[in-house]
Amino acid sequence: MTKRWLVVLIGAAAVAACSGPQLPRTASGPAVLAVRGQVKHGPFALGRADLAQLPRAGFRAVDPATGKEARYDGVALQPLVYQKLERIDGADTVLIVTASKQAVPISPVILRQFKPILADTIDGQPAPLQVAWPNVEQQGIARDARAASWWAHDVEAIELVAWDKTWGKALRTPPGSSDAARLGAGQYALRCASCHRLNGAGGQAGPALDGATGRLGLSRFVAAVRAHPAWQDRIGTELAAGDDVAGQVASFLSTVEASGPLPPEEPLTPPSRGARAP
Repeated sequence: MTKRWLVVLIGAAAVAACSGPQLPRTASGPAVLAVRGQVKHGPFALGRADLAQLPRAGFRAVDPATGKEARYDGVALQPLVYQKLERIDGADTVLIVTASKQAVPISPVILRQFKPILADTIDGQPAPLQVAWPNVEQQGIARDARAASWWAHDVEAIELVAWDKTWGKALRTPPGSSDAARLGAGQYALRCASCHRLNGAGGQAGPALDGATGRLGLSRFVAAVRAHPAWQDRIGTELAAGDDVAGQVASFLSTVEASGPLPPEEPLTPPSRGARAP
């Protein structure tokens, strides 16, 4: 075999290896994790034996929910997403879905910067899957207001989505919106979206909030938010005492409701042969 043909065969084998699925579609043993969304060749189902074969990492960390420090070991999320999956164009956000139907979005920047893991072992003992963050080694994580919500417990699925067509679209305020509504969009994303759906995006641990301010009225909605069992935990200490976060969230929701339903997505059609890209 000539050297030229050997190079061609090696190149073809490399392309074939990169173009096919690198995760199992059927789990080895009981399935503990689904990987789905905008990924080629998926969805995938993984058992604990499958997780053990993926790139792994570990560190000591403090779980914000318990305040306890422990050793966490598990699947390194960045290599999983960027080396083991072929993402469909536009998929730029990792969505962590839990057994309680929370949905926690993680941007690629955060994934690369902090390198979280999908922990399956805590202090050497098998444990329910959870996303853990190296907040002992990288103490700057705790200064991010989103950090506590990133610790997703009892993880059931990892889903890849396009932010601008899902969460970003649902959280967008119409032109001319008030300052309160624009601030409320950020507060809603930080404190509400992981548990509640709006315009088809968000978690399902609580009821969808489409039209909630119209049904309850602004004052009743604000009162209901302030009485929410998790509200004081999520409001954080970084806000000034006079900040009306609940009112901002209500202003955002009422603005979205007044703007009407979002238009449907236009189907993507491939350009005709010979057509030039705009």
